[in-house]
Amino acid sequence: MHHYKKQITRKHALIIILVLSTILLLLPHAMRFAKGNVSMIGHESYYNAWHASIASGKITLIEDDPLSYEHGKDVINPYHILLSFAAMVMNIAIASKIIPFIMGIMSAALFYFILTGIKLTENKVFLSALFFVSSPIYIYIFTVSSHYSLIVFLNLLGLYSFMKNKKLFYLSLASYMVIALFGIYDTLASLSILLIYASLRNNGNKKNKKKCYIIAISMLIVSFLQNLVVFMQIGLPKQIMPTGVNFLQQFITVLGAKTGFSIFMLFLVASGLFIFWKDKKRYLPIYLFMFVFLILSVYFGTFANIYLNFLFSGFAGITIFRLIRRRWEISIVRDLLLIIILCGIIFSAFSHINSISEAEPNDSMIFLLTQFGKYSDAKEVVLSHPKNDYVIKYVAGKIPFREQSNGYYYYDYISDSAEREKTEADIFHARNLADMTSLIENNSISYILIDEAMKEGLVWKEEKQEALFLLTNKETFKRLIANESNELYMYKGQPE
Repeated sequence: MHHYKKQITRKHALIIILVLSTILLLLPHAMRFAKGNVSMIGHESYYNAWHASIASGKITLIEDDPLSYEHGKDVINPYHILLSFAAMVMNIAIASKIIPFIMGIMSAALFYFILTGIKLTENKVFLSALFFVSSPIYIYIFTVSSHYSLIVFLNLLGLYSFMKNKKLFYLSLASYMVIALFGIYDTLASLSILLIYASLRNNGNKKNKKKCYIIAISMLIVSFLQNLVVFMQIGLPKQIMPTGVNFLQQFITVLGAKTGFSIFMLFLVASGLFIFWKDKKRYLPIYLFMFVFLILSVYFGTFANIYLNFLFSGFAGITIFRLIRRRWEISIVRDLLLIIILCGIIFSAFSHINSISEAEPNDSMIFLLTQFGKYSDAKEVVLSHPKNDYVIKYVAGKIPFREQSNGYYYYDYISDSAEREKTEADIFHARNLADMTSLIENNSISYILIDEAMKEGLVWKEEKQEALFLLTNKETFKRLIANESNELYMYKGQPE
């Protein structure tokens, strides 16, 4: 019978984690550059870059959006402010790559120190941290310019500071209060993580419980005030945005989830839950958190998965450690099982990195919109798929018709967003030129932008289908700019 006893040293473990996280976060950018694409990764990067540009280096909650279809206001979060301050000393596109990368490396270190602080053995800490930095969620949010890069970093900084008792309490309080400015969902989720730690580790420590109450009350007050300011200036949200996709497609990476989990990690988590089920009363807060956030993942996807990743990484690391340490009659069986699991996780990570490196928009889209921005200085309205809204705003300086202002958040404050969604569908799927041009005229649309994804199933399934055919009418539309994968049409007016 064989079992594994060797412990990795803390110094070596931390070095491996930091080196690995650096490689994993640099690879998507390097692969993208090698393919000749130097644009920011993902449409979310342009959403945040645009909001950073209108924040203009000010500490603010609400700002006028000069390219809003409704000439309205938009909500600014702390990540936008951080980017806007960075933009004072560097290009905002460069800041959008550097800031998430730095926070990703610091988050990896903080996650490692937190696990060490809760008295896990070095091997358990090392394996859990390995799962954390190789998870698709970690790679995505610290590669793409996502506001969750700051939220995750602040969660880890806040919890680590809280664990240090009096020494860093005010840093912990400040971290959680900044998180509260992102909205009530992240406020409650972050508080849940803190309370899980407090319930498992405090052992009746009244001082720690008091500090927990101080942080909780402070966060709720800040979140209430933030929502009050938004309500007074913009009003109540018109709807809470669901993910709009199948649960499995937003939960499992191999099925297309950008911030999902590998099948191998889910296997390890399920095994860990089974292993620790005998201590279910002790770990009840963790089980309850997982259950609630699995339910929330059905509706919100990204939001819930990011918080689940903290616990899933820990469970996966401890489970695989148990597999290594348990007594095996035949050691080769253990070794083969571990090799299969680890190879699967590595494959999932690198597959996700490749997917991120190829994410839209590509250089051809950026080049087209840059040309378009020089074509006219007027703030004209452009119709395209809503994923392109903030690329149109940030690069071309034009007004997107749909204006999906919260495509990367959870609230929609646009009063007629549902009507515009229907109008967009009616135009794209129009079979009659008169019907199409009437809708274009009534909504002051000047240009229509078509990209490759829209022609390959996102909107249409066949060439020259519906609006794609009607756009070939040269009396009504002019193909203004085109390249290998994108087309921009100008509406000339209804034929006489």
